[in-house]
Amino acid sequence: MRKWGLVQKRTLKERMIRLATGFHESKQNLTDIKYHYKGKLNKYVNMDTSVQGDVNMSDNGTTNKTNLEKTVSKTIKYVSKHTNTESDSKEKYCKGGKSSLTSQKAVRDFGKSESRYQSESDVQLNKKNQSATNKNPTSTRSTVVEMNSRKSITSDELPTYLNQGAIKSGKGPKIGSESLITDNDLLLAATLVANAMVGNTFDVKREPRFVRSYNLYKSKLMCLLLYMAILCTLSLAIFEKPAMQDFEMPYWVTMSIEVCCQMVFGFRICHQKYWRVPKGFKKDLKMILAIACTALTILDMIAYVLVYNLRYPNAVRYSRVLRPLFIFFFSDSVHLKRAWSNIRISLVQISHVIVLFYFLIAVFALVAIKIFQERKDITFPNGREYFKNYFESFWELYVLVTTANNPDVMMPAYEDNRWYCLFFTSYIILCLYLILNILLAVTYNSYRENMKVQIKHSAHMKKEVLNQAFEVIKINVDGNEMVTYKTWTRLINLAHPGVTKHQTDLLMMVLDTDKTGFITRQQFSNIADLLNVPISVVSERKNFMELHFKTLYNSRSSRALRKVVESMYFSLVYDGIVFVNVILIAVNVKDADWAFCCLYILEIALKWYSFGTKRYLNSLSNWSDLIITVISFIILVVAEIQGNS
Repeated sequence: MRKWGLVQKRTLKERMIRLATGFHESKQNLTDIKYHYKGKLNKYVNMDTSVQGDVNMSDNGTTNKTNLEKTVSKTIKYVSKHTNTESDSKEKYCKGGKSSLTSQKAVRDFGKSESRYQSESDVQLNKKNQSATNKNPTSTRSTVVEMNSRKSITSDELPTYLNQGAIKSGKGPKIGSESLITDNDLLLAATLVANAMVGNTFDVKREPRFVRSYNLYKSKLMCLLLYMAILCTLSLAIFEKPAMQDFEMPYWVTMSIEVCCQMVFGFRICHQKYWRVPKGFKKDLKMILAIACTALTILDMIAYVLVYNLRYPNAVRYSRVLRPLFIFFFSDSVHLKRAWSNIRISLVQISHVIVLFYFLIAVFALVAIKIFQERKDITFPNGREYFKNYFESFWELYVLVTTANNPDVMMPAYEDNRWYCLFFTSYIILCLYLILNILLAVTYNSYRENMKVQIKHSAHMKKEVLNQAFEVIKINVDGNEMVTYKTWTRLINLAHPGVTKHQTDLLMMVLDTDKTGFITRQQFSNIADLLNVPISVVSERKNFMELHFKTLYNSRSSRALRKVVESMYFSLVYDGIVFVNVILIAVNVKDADWAFCCLYILEIALKWYSFGTKRYLNSLSNWSDLIITVISFIILVVAEIQGNS
């Protein structure tokens, strides 16, 4: 029975050199290669092969197994002695050569691509080829060629800006360890990237079921349910006693709606406790306050029902004041969270100025008591006592800081003796013009500094979250940690759904500045900012007229009309029309209403024709013009109908 020929020997040696190039750090890795290919020798030693090529073989085409094992051992020793440095390997890789894997797990993956980490289709193909080889020895070469063609680089495995060169040269990295990145890993990485895009922290348990639960928590359906519950809770004040006229409902109706809303809030809290890290949940002040407000609301509802059923119909619901707080407790807005946190920190930092402010009011209230307590002849115009009680004196002076009771509060004393104005003047100068300005300056400075700190912390957290995402999906290429194009495509499809292949390649081309076909850690740290940039296809920028009436829209007269509409003079002309309309309304000229309404409708039509629907509705001023014009038109039509009838 014929054994391996020189072609298999040379191919095996070259393959082992390529594999061992990146593993000079560990002798154990080289030992793994040796034992792996030693097993392959035992597998194929009795295989009857038919070799065709330019290499001359002996008559019986045999090669001694012992000699081949010695060759393998010598190859490993040679490679371990003459391995290139990491920088040389990277240089060869950048030139388009075969990349070498630098993790032991990647070695096992690449070396066992025909057995353990192989897809089911490849396993079936190998079994089929094995049986065919045993029956027909001449089929071995075709089997090897077919498997090599299956491992070659295709256009789908490289970004479009590298496709042509890589395929023409026949070079390009084939990374076997990509199969180790599971769908759960991609889901975790995509969730991390999505959080980095909005600036949220990620204190979620890393098991797949918790990550999926977190994505459900952030889904549009769950957020819509939450916002509806908040809106219904705030709207209950319209229908609860005391309610607006003709809107009052029985208490059990409003109570039932509020119970449903509180159940939604409770489910939201329990859901967050399920996927969140326990340490972060316990330290979250918003969640603690949300639980407290929910509990107080439920207790207040029970107390109200009991009191109402005991024939006290004038019972009051005290928990209504807590309802607006649920907006802050469950809001996912990063800016609102940042403002809430900044206010809490700033209040602590300016507390000494607030204490000084109230201390001065207390001192002046005490002085006012000593001055006016013995003056029985000085009273307020309504007969009320003048600075005889300390708490009333404190309240009057506190209101005086707002100037709401100035100069009424000092007029009774001023009419008795003009020198009393020195007391009130000194108080106003010290508390109103000095302390309040100091309080404003300290508050502004504290808020600004805290905002800077929070922005820096947010940037740091974004980088940390992106590093965690990179650690999940990275692979080692020539000792460098990188993300492959295949992994990048899977990640973008999860983190940014609806993106086309060309847009995916465009995003990668922006990040891949050195055009290697991989994304490094430093390049990956910019993915959040890049995904926040809106991407649009050129065809999407075209409006309805340009797509369906291209000839008319691109004609000379149409281009001139669009140029006029987009100019500044068009806006100035309509500003003048609005000014004239306001003057005519002021002088009560009603006959020109229809003329101005038609002019406003013409403006809307011209802007829509020039800008298109999407671009026109992106402007808030256009929205306001559209709403006012539609309302004016409806009013004019209704008035005309009523006038004719």
